[in-house]
Amino acid sequence: MRLSHAEIKKLTVLKRKKYRQAEGLFLCDGVRLLEEAEKSNYHPEKVYYSAARLNERGLKLVKSFERNKIAVHDISVKDIERIVSTKSSQGIVGVFKSRKYNLEQHLNRGMRRLLVCDNINDPGNLGTLMRSAAAFGLAPVITSTKTVEINNPKTMRASMGACFSQPFIEKLAPELIVEKLKESGYKLLLADINGENLNNLKSLPGKLALIIGSEAVGGDDVFENNADYAVRIPMSKNVESLNAAMAGTALMFWLNNSERTSS
Repeated sequence: MRLSHAEIKKLTVLKRKKYRQAEGLFLCDGVRLLEEAEKSNYHPEKVYYSAARLNERGLKLVKSFERNKIAVHDISVKDIERIVSTKSSQGIVGVFKSRKYNLEQHLNRGMRRLLVCDNINDPGNLGTLMRSAAAFGLAPVITSTKTVEINNPKTMRASMGACFSQPFIEKLAPELIVEKLKESGYKLLLADINGENLNNLKSLPGKLALIIGSEAVGGDDVFENNADYAVRIPMSKNVESLNAAMAGTALMFWLNNSERTSS
C-alpha cells in the first residue's frame, strides 16, 4: 500500500507539539513501545508497518492488533521512514489518541505517593522519571506548565512504556498543584540541594507528593515556599548535583524502601 502525499502530511505533522495538541493525537514507533501499549490496553487508532522491515516479534504484534480489530496498513519502508521520528525505524508506528486524566479523581483514590515534575525540560529526564515512578509505585505523575510534554517521542522512548501504564496530569500551574494537593491531605517533599540531609530523616508516613525540579534551577518558588520537607541526597564532595532523573529515582527508591521497612 502506498500512502498519498496528504496522508503522509497528516501523519508527519504529528511530530510537532502544536499539531499533536491540536489534533489530540500522537505517534509512537517501535516494537517495544507498542507492545507496552498493548499490555496496558492503550490501543492505537491505526497502525502502519512495513513487513519488509519488521522482525518476527513485530509481525506477531501486527497479528495481535488485527485480532483486536485495529486498522493496520502495510506500507513501504520509505513511507515508514518519513512518518517516524527515529533515524532507524523498526518498521512499525501507531497513531494514538491523547488521554486526559482527572486530577481530583486520582487524588480522591488516596494514593499514598505521587510524583510532581516541575521545570523538567529534557524529555529523556521526564521519561526516566515516569519509568521510575512506575517501578516504585508513585502515581499519578503530575507535571507543571514549564515541563516538557509527555507525548513527546523522546519522553515516550525514555519511559520504556510507562507513559502508557502510568496515569498523568499535565501542564498545571504550580499554584493549582499545591492547592489541590494540600486540600487532599498531601505533604510536599521537595528535592532541594540546600535541603535536609536525607540520612537525617526517618520514614515519612501519610500521603506524600515528591516534587522534582530541574538540576539547573530547581523547583518553582511556589513549591519551595509551600514544601513541608526539603531534602538533599548525601553525595561525595566531588559531585555537586545529580540530574533530575537520577535524583528523582534515588528519592523514589528511598521512599519506597522507607515505607516498606516502616510497615
